[in-house]
Amino acid sequence: YIVMATLSTLIGSLFIFSSSTFAKPISVRETLFGRSWREDHNIEVGATTLDVAFTDNTYTSYTISVNGNKWLNSGMTGFRNNGDWASLKLNKTETTTGQDSFGSYSDMAILWDDTKNAGYQFGTIVRQYPSDPDLVVFIQLYPQGAMKSSTGSADKVISSFPSFKLDNSNLGYNQWGGSMAGDVEFVGKLDGKTKPEGGLSNGAGPFCIFDAEMANAIVLSPLTDHFGASDYVDNDEMQWGILGNVTTVNPGYAISFILSAPRNGGGLNAAMRAWGDRQLSYYGKRRGNAHDRDYTLNYLGYSTDNGAYYYYETEPGKNYQQTMIDVKAYHDKVGLPTKWVLLDSWWYFKGDNDGVKNWTAMPSIFPGGMQAVYEGTKWKIQAHNRYYSLDNVYANNIPKQNETGMFPFTWGVKSALPTTEEFWDYLFGINMDWGLIVYEQDWESTSADDVPMLTNTTNFGRTWLTQMGRSAEKYDLSIQYCMDFTRHLMTSVELPAVTQARSSGDYHPGNDQWQIGVTAIFTSAIDIAPSKDSYWSQPDPQSGHYSAGTKEPYNRLQSLVESLSNGPLTFADRIGYSDVDLIMRCCSTSGLVLRPDTSATMIDSYFKYRAGFGNSSEMSSGEIW
Repeated sequence: YIVMATLSTLIGSLFIFSSSTFAKPISVRETLFGRSWREDHNIEVGATTLDVAFTDNTYTSYTISVNGNKWLNSGMTGFRNNGDWASLKLNKTETTTGQDSFGSYSDMAILWDDTKNAGYQFGTIVRQYPSDPDLVVFIQLYPQGAMKSSTGSADKVISSFPSFKLDNSNLGYNQWGGSMAGDVEFVGKLDGKTKPEGGLSNGAGPFCIFDAEMANAIVLSPLTDHFGASDYVDNDEMQWGILGNVTTVNPGYAISFILSAPRNGGGLNAAMRAWGDRQLSYYGKRRGNAHDRDYTLNYLGYSTDNGAYYYYETEPGKNYQQTMIDVKAYHDKVGLPTKWVLLDSWWYFKGDNDGVKNWTAMPSIFPGGMQAVYEGTKWKIQAHNRYYSLDNVYANNIPKQNETGMFPFTWGVKSALPTTEEFWDYLFGINMDWGLIVYEQDWESTSADDVPMLTNTTNFGRTWLTQMGRSAEKYDLSIQYCMDFTRHLMTSVELPAVTQARSSGDYHPGNDQWQIGVTAIFTSAIDIAPSKDSYWSQPDPQSGHYSAGTKEPYNRLQSLVESLSNGPLTFADRIGYSDVDLIMRCCSTSGLVLRPDTSATMIDSYFKYRAGFGNSSEMSSGEIW
């Protein structure tokens, strides 16, 4: 409503600034609040101040400053329309005021005409808050929408505002990307020699910029429509806008990006926490929600995920139902107070391209159904799921299906996704009688790469995730994301049901996927518990179906990281091979996990060193959390 009110005023109001008004750079903060804004709004000495200053009254270029020091020079401002980038001509500018989730604000709004396509316009707004000089919001407006906007690649963008040049060697950056909650980091100097990434798999996440001393840091990211937003590195500039495959933008559409800094200065960790607080507060998601609602974050669990002993493997001559009941009996015998179990992808029916056909236990796996496992162990269950096959039993509109279900789906070459919340209500509703407590949505990146509707519309990615999240909340379920791009995880700030995310690759005895100190900065900033997967608790080989000599030599390290991560704590041993003393150092006799108030994270000096500002003895090897 606030954005539309601004849009209406922008189109209909008189032109506020004349061509002769300014002879020097135009400070947005001073324009909106006056030169004595600090005194007028009781801003304390030392408060971090962010500002945008337009170079002149053409409004075609601008700078972004931190505490009066110029940090960033703008790149291109624009949008695609009718198959090409629009040619923009300034129409008018104005100031407006209003209220949003952050409080009272003032806008400097600029309306541009598309001279190639009569009747089309593009709006760019810089929003600032009188009481929060450490916060700026950038907004793109589409008064008449856009047509034929796609670049042909989801790794580009169809709009750009804000943007900035990679031309400041006095600044460093860290960007979270990849498909495990930002587990791929891009770090370096902001000088264009080492470049950040963007696009479908690496765009839309938080981008932190810091000075050489780590005295000040800022974070830029999408604020709204996280899934449909993106960033793109074009030569030596970084552009923030809408995913490059989007073909049509509806009239009145708006998308926002946030620039945030910690109130009283600080490095990367402080900046990320302040940014995360703002993302959460904007959507009303309370910090602490994850651990308050998610049972599996509070009690000891057992895992059958990839790397676990019983991953696609049972005890000799037994099915999975008997094996899980035997595992439970062993835990009881040795005094392990396990309260829940993660059942990975081996238990349900699969169809075309190995997608899920029917999210129901196969009789060969659990002859008595999921209820028999729940009754036999009394364990609550985290249940894995993946993308849906093209021949799934739920869809009613996919061509050449052998079975017709009740719900509309959208699909790509090898996978499909539901398009209504009614599907999720049905799926969760019929599966609430066997201890389901966490729904794990895995393979999210696979769907993003395959299902066109996720990348050629501005809204379906968000719609898919919010439908899932709202339904889970109705049934008091929590959700874990896995193989998720940063755009998936960013959308979780709207969804109380999403409480955790896998934060590194799959565990295998002896590998180094325990290194989650960087990823945990991102996840914990937005109140998502980082899951490092499981571990084998003994250093001795557990043999069996694993190759001879397979063992976990760093079992104590693995256990410690799980505890300090503030995420789910599970172990994954074969029957008879658990180090009970080690496991019990992490929980009470009731199974209650002993955990810190927040996740352990990599210290700022690491990023300073990686960006080239540290000396040779500072964080050159190892990890300090």
